[in-house]
Amino acid sequence: MPTYRDVLQELYARAGKDAKFCIERVEDAARSMGSPQDGLRAVHVAGSNGKGSVTSMVAAYLTRSGYRTGKFTSPHMHRYTERIVIDSAEIPRRDVVRLFRALDGYVARGQVPWLTFFEITTLMAMRWFREQKVDMSVVEVGMGGRLDATNVIVPDVTAITTISLEHQRILGPTLSTIAGEKAGILKPGVPLVMGHVPAAARDVILARARKLGCEVWMHGREFRHVLHPDGSFDYEGPGGRMEGLRTHLGGQHQAHNASMAVAIAELLHEQGYPLDPRNMRQALGSVRWPGRMEMAPGAPETLMECAHNPEGLRALVRNVRGRRYHVVFGGMADKPIAKMLGILEPITGKLYLTAPDVPRALRPRDYPASVKAARIDDVADAVDRARTEAIRRGMPVLVTGSIFTVSVARAHLLGIRNVDPIITS
Repeated sequence: MPTYRDVLQELYARAGKDAKFCIERVEDAARSMGSPQDGLRAVHVAGSNGKGSVTSMVAAYLTRSGYRTGKFTSPHMHRYTERIVIDSAEIPRRDVVRLFRALDGYVARGQVPWLTFFEITTLMAMRWFREQKVDMSVVEVGMGGRLDATNVIVPDVTAITTISLEHQRILGPTLSTIAGEKAGILKPGVPLVMGHVPAAARDVILARARKLGCEVWMHGREFRHVLHPDGSFDYEGPGGRMEGLRTHLGGQHQAHNASMAVAIAELLHEQGYPLDPRNMRQALGSVRWPGRMEMAPGAPETLMECAHNPEGLRALVRNVRGRRYHVVFGGMADKPIAKMLGILEPITGKLYLTAPDVPRALRPRDYPASVKAARIDDVADAVDRARTEAIRRGMPVLVTGSIFTVSVARAHLLGIRNVDPIITS
């Protein structure tokens, strides 16, 4: 009988293997398993940034409204089981073992093709949600959309949060090609909630929506939000106005994400899920999303923010409003690192380059020689050194870049153990 640790070892052995997207492989596997996604009511959320926050907000609202709600997100911060949740409960380890054994049995008998880490995790989530008879599942796309493993579902509502240049080797070189991949989650007649996206991306998405007969609610058109100086915001949509809404999550961009969550709730209301503004207020205030504009305890002031691409870093710089930090940064080799460091430059007092222990990470020694920085291989050591020097200079610390970097730093700063270190998204 394999243990939970045995299962994770087998899953992680598939990380980065056969990375070519192939939705047909997942569809074939799902059919062999009895199509666990069939019959699942779902909200499907794609986007370059913000999709995890929107997913969590919608799931929190549905749970608070009394619905048994599945939530699927990636990657995890500290535990693999964070990815698959019903209401506030992570999938039990015994169910991870049981579901993996069942799926691995299909593979061994040749009934299911060889599958990647993320494909297996997605199918296990769908099967668990169906077994547990959830009323609604809220599913975050892993990467792109059209060929992502999550695209086996036929949702009640789709959402696209933002579009920026990311994963260009896989998703394409331009905003329009990337938008085309993300618009691949649209299904005939299924309504779409679209956030604030660049015109080139918007045109591609709207053309796809027209072709499929999808009703579109677009930020700034069908719905909008007004942010107030105290951090609260007002929402206005087809169903009316909600004033003085707040999220617990830091950053002005979270008001945009929250407005999308309210719009999704409005569309679900049209499909029979009652919309209660009191539940929405409580849900938005209850969502916690680790490593997103999160303050670590103690001195010096230390801010953690997963900002893995230029758009995320621009939002971060806007949110900190010109403060300067000792910046601990660790990025992935497939990212536009020079551009990202340039975005950080106005708020950087001193830079510490580091790298988590994952194959895709750019090692400190491999950054351009022209970048003036302390280069420290170990993330925890880089954080400790930055904090020590920050205390002497009376300056706060910022830990940012990939979630892989923030995961290690957060575990170190909070004195917790990375039970299941991140291997892949």
